[in-house]
Amino acid sequence: MSFKSWIKNWLDSDDTSYTQDLRIDSGSTKGIDSENSMRFEVTPARGGLVITVRIYDRKTDSHNWVNHVIHDDEEASARIAEIVSMNMLRM
Repeated sequence: MSFKSWIKNWLDSDDTSYTQDLRIDSGSTKGIDSENSMRFEVTPARGGLVITVRIYDRKTDSHNWVNHVIHDDEEASARIAEIVSMNMLRM
């Protein structure tokens, strides 16, 4: 049994259900309203994570950048969900 086959069998034997990864071709943005979108980056840093959120402001025709710091002692997934939720309410 090859290594690839072993990995495939190991992944298939896991009873965890995986969602299908949907990717959008970056060259084709038809149907996506980028003016009403929020983009964020998660950057590992010493002592935690830095979350950078970018939102387009149509009134001023500019992008607003906000940085958030998540410390190591905080639960990252819950804080990221909170940051995204709060920014969605602001939009």
